[in-house]
Amino acid sequence: MTDNINASVVKFATQEEVELFSNAASITDNIVPVQILTFSENLNFSDLKLIELPQTVVSALELGESIVFRGRPNDSLVLCTSSESYEIQQADTSNLLLLSPNIMADIDQLTYSGREELLHAKVISSFHETFEMKEFRPKYERTHALLNKHPFECIEQESTLEDCYTFSELLKESQASEGELLIYLKKIQALEIDTHWRVLEYSFRDSIIFQILNLIEENEWDWRGFPWKICLEMLSPLFPKFILEHVLCIYGRHIDDQRMSLDEELVCMFHAECLLKPVRKFAYSEFLEIWQQSVPLGMQTNSTQLLAISIADMSSSPPSIWYFPEERLNSQPYERLAQLFREKDKWTEDEIRPFLITLETAKTSVSSILLHCTRSSLDVNRKKCYSLKKTH
Repeated sequence: MTDNINASVVKFATQEEVELFSNAASITDNIVPVQILTFSENLNFSDLKLIELPQTVVSALELGESIVFRGRPNDSLVLCTSSESYEIQQADTSNLLLLSPNIMADIDQLTYSGREELLHAKVISSFHETFEMKEFRPKYERTHALLNKHPFECIEQESTLEDCYTFSELLKESQASEGELLIYLKKIQALEIDTHWRVLEYSFRDSIIFQILNLIEENEWDWRGFPWKICLEMLSPLFPKFILEHVLCIYGRHIDDQRMSLDEELVCMFHAECLLKPVRKFAYSEFLEIWQQSVPLGMQTNSTQLLAISIADMSSSPPSIWYFPEERLNSQPYERLAQLFREKDKWTEDEIRPFLITLETAKTSVSSILLHCTRSSLDVNRKKCYSLKKTH
């Protein structure tokens, strides 16, 4: 069958011809109506595309949700619901697919009560290819760059909102759903100020945290339960209250209306970053000692707090550690691995997993990423290590 069918020369089958064809094909149980397809005089080959939708998207549409395509002209085509993103990919098929707006589906046949033995359906288009939707992990490099054009430092320096962006403006520049973008903004500790989303300038944020920690220490408050409202009032001459509350809510949690407790893990990670950022490398044992001395009394540092913010090389002499946050890395698996292996030739799974865990999806695990992009070997201690494949 070819696409340039002339509908004017197509003859409709009669009941006798249908029965003749059925008998020839050994079809004797005709309990549903026979449908005869005829081609439209104006077949549409360019304006229509067939996309196979996953059930989650079908359910979203049935609930009345909107779906939207996002991205720049040179980006891959991404479709977003309110909470998920999918990349549209071409899927070739060996069969010619026909599209008809009035063909009777199986469920209609089950309830069909008409008397016509022959039904006619018009074919308006045919397809040699379809499109499918693959789960897509959003890329936030552009969002990160936009937010860091004008980080928030202090009220006095806020003379203009140039290079500041609302949520809808950030959404237009990203290939992510609304829900996914909100999760990312929370992850990078962004906040909304006068309808514009901002990140705090690093040294400004650090000075706030140190002031909070110093105030707790000077007043001999227990960091496991300190009077956060008093803390807010005492530091409000130095910083805006809404910024203080934002930082307190990141590095602490409310116990009740009057007291908060600092998040031990986040505070320890903060001190680790402050020690590692200014230097290229740190002797590992020396760093551990200084790090423990720097945190508030009663807090305990441990190596798991260093995951995804630093790289340790225990094979060097002496063993060393340096600052390397996961946020620096590319959002695509192979490119991310290439960056990691430029820092260190060989990795154990325990070392590299924290840098890959955010790439996991329902269908892609860390193990499958490593299998696809790396090769494994045993080191001198017979421990399994990974190195990057040259191509993938």
